[in-house]
Amino acid sequence: MPPNNKQSKANRALEALDKGEIGIIKPRDYKGELDRPRPGVWAGKTKASSPDTTISSAIPLYSVDAHSPMRTGWKKTIYYEVRISSRNRREVSLAMGYAAPPYPTFRLPGWHRGCLAVHGDDGSKFINDRWGGKDFTAPFQPGQTLGLGMTFTPRDVNAPPSYGPAQTTAQTPIDVEVFFTRDGRKDGSWNLHEEGDAQEDLPVTGLEGFNDLYAAVGTFENVEFEIVFNRGVGTIGGRSLVEGLQRLQVGSYLFGFNVELEKGSEPLSIVP
Repeated sequence: MPPNNKQSKANRALEALDKGEIGIIKPRDYKGELDRPRPGVWAGKTKASSPDTTISSAIPLYSVDAHSPMRTGWKKTIYYEVRISSRNRREVSLAMGYAAPPYPTFRLPGWHRGCLAVHGDDGSKFINDRWGGKDFTAPFQPGQTLGLGMTFTPRDVNAPPSYGPAQTTAQTPIDVEVFFTRDGRKDGSWNLHEEGDAQEDLPVTGLEGFNDLYAAVGTFENVEFEIVFNRGVGTIGGRSLVEGLQRLQVGSYLFGFNVELEKGSEPLSIVP
């Protein structure tokens, strides 16, 4: 069965998405604590005996009906962060990614169709990868804030070739860039349709902008973390957007991301 792209979205879910007040779905086999200290932030701490599990957002961060560039004519960027506790052990047994439903909660993100992820224990990226992933970044470290985003841009497949370096050879109507941040700075990116090893790479079906995409955070063994969805759009404690983010999100790429939104680089509201 192909990834489900027909899930309905209630208005209240879209409003929650716009505010960053996003819930999560806790896997049945998850062992440990998982609480919401404040709207849009989830704090977790797993046990050493924890098996592979994937926590997903309760609503899609990318909704085909609301966000597809083919529908809106706008590019769309989705993004969230994970903060690793400074008390965490040296190896960070956590992965962060995006998945098109349905996705098995008993596997780490990136190991199954319709999913991509960056794994913290070795820094490898996985895209529907049943093998060992590909080298991408350094392993996650205790005390770091990591972020993962995807940008969907409308693409004119009939346009003449540009004089710049080719970004992709795929003739798809949506160009998809995946980017990764570490402590508020961009730390790598890739184009979803970059040329790879045809003998090993499996299809990226479900990730191309034609299906809803949910945040997917995988854990195994013991790890202490926070999942941060709330982008702080609007005022924070009566302060302005910029002042509030400077005070509360130092070392977070979310600050710069929101400043760009405030400047009007893309719509603040979700297109119905």
